[in-house]
Amino acid sequence: MVGCVGRPETYRQSATLAPETAYTCASRVIDSLGYTVQASDKSGGFLRATRQKAWPFNQNLDVLTFRVAADTGGKAGLEVTAGGDALSGDANHTARVITGPSDRASDDAQLVLSRCAGT
Repeated sequence: MVGCVGRPETYRQSATLAPETAYTCASRVIDSLGYTVQASDKSGGFLRATRQKAWPFNQNLDVLTFRVAADTGGKAGLEVTAGGDALSGDANHTARVITGPSDRASDDAQLVLSRCAGT
């Protein structure tokens, strides 16, 4: 079962860095904040990472999704979406709820932009 409570928040910023440099920076910052990469595509400028917030019976995750795209001048346009996933249940039933971001995840998303925009 999947539900939705709250909405992810997306933050955008232009960068003075090349897209590859911005991606490498974001990967390092996200790792330093304690997130684990779940999916990434360096050539496509995409990275999705999670960090566990609570346990053992309910799994609540902060989720950051980073995207970088080159603009017409060869510089990067950065986007970070902060949200959450909550998984709960027992051996027979599991429910996944997509949630809005925690305050910490929102702060983390903005930190990635501020550190990796190069402006």
